[in-house]
Amino acid sequence: MLRELKYKNSILLPTMDYGLWTIDYGLSTMDYRLRTIILIFLFLQFSNSLNAQDLHFSQYYAAPLYYNPANTGLFDADYRIGGNYKNQYPWARDGKPTNYRTFSAYADMALLQGKLFSKKDKIGVGIIAANDRAGDGNYTTTRIGASAAFHKVFGYEGRFGISFGINGIYTQKRVDYALLYFDNQWSDNFFDRDLPTAEGLTGVNNFGYFDLSAGASFSFMPNKRMSFNIGTGLFHINKPRESFYDLSNRLGIRPNIIGSGYIMLNEKWHLEPSVMFGYQKRANEFLAATIVGYAIVRNNNAPEHTILMGLSGRAVDAFIPVLGYQYNTLRVMLNYDINASSLTAASRTNGGVELSIVYMGRKPGSTRKMMIPCPRL
Repeated sequence: MLRELKYKNSILLPTMDYGLWTIDYGLSTMDYRLRTIILIFLFLQFSNSLNAQDLHFSQYYAAPLYYNPANTGLFDADYRIGGNYKNQYPWARDGKPTNYRTFSAYADMALLQGKLFSKKDKIGVGIIAANDRAGDGNYTTTRIGASAAFHKVFGYEGRFGISFGINGIYTQKRVDYALLYFDNQWSDNFFDRDLPTAEGLTGVNNFGYFDLSAGASFSFMPNKRMSFNIGTGLFHINKPRESFYDLSNRLGIRPNIIGSGYIMLNEKWHLEPSVMFGYQKRANEFLAATIVGYAIVRNNNAPEHTILMGLSGRAVDAFIPVLGYQYNTLRVMLNYDINASSLTAASRTNGGVELSIVYMGRKPGSTRKMMIPCPRL
C-alpha cells in the first residue's frame, strides 16, 4: 500500500500501521524545506523495515484471535469477550491527538467439551472485528470475520494440548483524497486546500477483499503451577489483491510465532513471560515482555484482586511499560510505547497508548472452574 499512496510530490511518513501522513506545520520556506529533507531521509531509512506492515498491537498477548486463530476457545471458561484500543503517535502533529488509532474487539466460546474424543477435547468458535484510521486522508481499514479451532488434549493427566484454527475476514479499505495535502497547495506559509493539486487522482476511494488465515499451537502444563504455549499464525494465505488503482498489488503472507508462559512463584506472585516475532515481505517485528502479578486479595485459595506490572520492548523501536489490574476473570491492562528509534524526529518522542480489556465467564449452571486469562487447556 505504501507505493499506492506515495504521490510523487507529497511529503509522507510511513508508520507501523499502514499509515501515511502529510506534514502541515506553519513553517517558513527554509524550515519547511529542511523538515522535508529530514523526513525524506527518515523515509529512506525505514522503508525497508516498515513497508506495508499489518496493524499491530504492543499487547500481542491480549489480542489472541488477531495473532492466531488457533487461540479461538483456548481458555478455561465457557466464553471470552475482549477488546483492544491503540492510539499511535498521539500529538505527533499539533492539534491532532488521534491521527493513528485502532480498535479491535473479539468474542469466542468453547463448545462440545466432553462430547468429542476425550473429556477435555473441545471446539472453539469466535468473531473478530477491527477498525483502523491513519493519517490526514482518513485512511481507514475495517475488518470483520469469524474463526474456528479444534483443541486436542493428550498425554499423562492431559498435560499436553495441540490446537488448529482457521479464520476468514472481509476487509474494507477507504481513503479521502480531498483531505490530503500536496506541494502544489503550499502557499509559502501554509497549505491551502482550495489550490488545485495537479495530481490527477483517478483511483477509487474504497475497495474490499476476503482474507484467509490459519494457525496452530502447542500447550504444555508440567504441573498445576505453570503452563507454556507456543503458537504460529499464517495470515493472507490467499494473498488478496489490495489496490486503489486496480493494480496487481497483493498482500504478502504474514507468519508470526508467539511463545508464552504462566509461572506461579508462590501464593502471591506469578510471572507471565512471552515473545513474539512476525514478518511480512521486508517488514519484521520482534517483541519480548514479562508481566509480574501480585495477588493482594485471595478468596478460596484463588486470586481475586491482582496487581499487574511489567515491561516489554520492540526491537530497535520502543520500550513499553505496562500496568494492569485483574478482578477474578476481568483483566484491564494499559501500556505506553516510548519511542526510542530515530523516528523520534518526526514523532516528537511520542509512542502510543494502548488499552486492553478481557473478561471470561461461564454459562448459568456450568460447573467449569475458571482460570486466569492465559492460554491453558
